[in-house]
Amino acid sequence: MINKKSLKNLNSKAGIGHDGSNAGRPPEWLKAKCAKIIDRKKVVEFLGEVVGGEDVEMVISFDSKGQKVRTKVPADVRDRIRAAEILLERGFGKVALPVGDGDDGLARLADLWAERYK
Repeated sequence: MINKKSLKNLNSKAGIGHDGSNAGRPPEWLKAKCAKIIDRKKVVEFLGEVVGGEDVEMVISFDSKGQKVRTKVPADVRDRIRAAEILLERGFGKVALPVGDGDDGLARLADLWAERYK
C-alpha cells in the first residue's frame, strides 16, 4: 500500500525500504560511555572474582530465632563458566565454529581453542 511515509522513504537518501534512521553499530559516543562504565564499575575484576570462586553473592536467610542472617557465597558453577566465557570472548575474540559438519560441537570447540591458543 502506498502512503505518504512510503513515498517519503522512496525519495530519501537512505534508499528504498529504509527510513533513514542510524540502525546498526552504536555510535562512538555510546562505545566510549560503555567503556567508561565498565572501567568505573570494575566489571572485568568482578568477572575474575566470579571465575575464581570468590564470595560474590549475598544470600539472606533466617536463623532459628527469626533473625536475618546475611551470608556471602561463591557463584555457582554455571555462573563461573559463563563469566569465563565472557572474559575469553572479550579478551581473545569469539572462535568461529563450522556449521553442519556432523562433529560433536563441544569437542570441536575445545579443539579450536587449543589450536588457536597454543
